[in-house]
Amino acid sequence: MAFEAGYARKLEAVVRALSTAHKVLRLYPPSSPIPGQSVESVVSSLDHFFADGEPLLSLAVAREGFEARPAALHVANRSPDKAAALVQRHAALAAERGVRLGSGALGSAATPFDVVLNSSASSLGGAEVPVSDAVLQRGTLAVDLMYGSAAMRFTGWARELGATPRDGLGMLVEQAAEAFFVWRAVMPDTRPVLHSLRAELGVAAP
Repeated sequence: MAFEAGYARKLEAVVRALSTAHKVLRLYPPSSPIPGQSVESVVSSLDHFFADGEPLLSLAVAREGFEARPAALHVANRSPDKAAALVQRHAALAAERGVRLGSGALGSAATPFDVVLNSSASSLGGAEVPVSDAVLQRGTLAVDLMYGSAAMRFTGWARELGATPRDGLGMLVEQAAEAFFVWRAVMPDTRPVLHSLRAELGVAAP
């Protein structure tokens, strides 16, 4: 339950920041400092959301992954014990969905996957990609849950190996928009928010 509450609080902060930014981007001219301040607020809330990437986002993505019913889902972590614990926590749900689970250290994965998702802290510190090139194949969807310049090392690595790279900004904004719709019965237009965020970060979509 602590996971659910923490996730909800962080997501609520993102939604509120997006709601404010959506309004001010329409109401104020580009010369005003207010739109820039609103974008900074969104970036700050996104930073806070990503700060606890392990295990917060790992758990969230894993749960959604089961709904797609993949043949297999492998969890890799710097600590094999943590990876095994995460797998054990979701064993019943995986069995219900017919998903084969595996776990191990970051360097242990050595076979190609259709989807590779990086929720480690490696991108935050500009570290090398923490897994082997062998996990990618041509056409693999390679997603870093970080965004902007922090995700460039990972997305560049994926692109060089023929995979399809994505950063986490679009996913997070769209997720926040869905939550906003649930709470306000209004679906915000995420395009100007994404455009403004990427301009603020100085990084084009991967």
